[in-house]
Amino acid sequence: MLEFNTNTKSPNSSHQTNSELFLEGGFKLSSLEILNWGTFDGKIWKIETDGKGALITGENGSGKSTLVDAILTLLVANNKRNYNLSSGSGKRERSESTYVRGAYGNKMEELGVAKTKFCREEGKTYSILLAQFENLVLYGKITLAQFFWYDRGELKKFYITSTKDLSISHHFTDFQT
Repeated sequence: MLEFNTNTKSPNSSHQTNSELFLEGGFKLSSLEILNWGTFDGKIWKIETDGKGALITGENGSGKSTLVDAILTLLVANNKRNYNLSSGSGKRERSESTYVRGAYGNKMEELGVAKTKFCREEGKTYSILLAQFENLVLYGKITLAQFFWYDRGELKKFYITSTKDLSISHHFTDFQT
């Protein structure tokens, strides 16, 4: 757990308290890693922002909302989260399960019934989301991660918080599905 003494003066400033610097600095995303989330399949994808702003651009269907939804998944409780808000459709087409399995479209079955296509089979995959946040003023760091897998057809989750630098490649690989 991160702890800050907010009642003392900062060594960097003779007139600002640490709580004032905390509000000024805040925790900012420094990196995001994803493995098997949406159509980001089969390898670790990493975005580094170094605590600065980032602009995500791309054509429709290129994964912009998928990246934003990965961050939402780490920061917002499941019962309060709405995926793919940028689409404006108001429909709930995406869920943790569709992201873990990698839903990417529909195919027409017999009798004109549409069936969702997936990159990964239920029960034979796992997904990992990992983000690091940094407060450059107070020199604080926190890593948030979620690990998703299927057990007997049910999606399971494991949450991780750490003040250490973690990465998917060094800390969360070689799992059997």
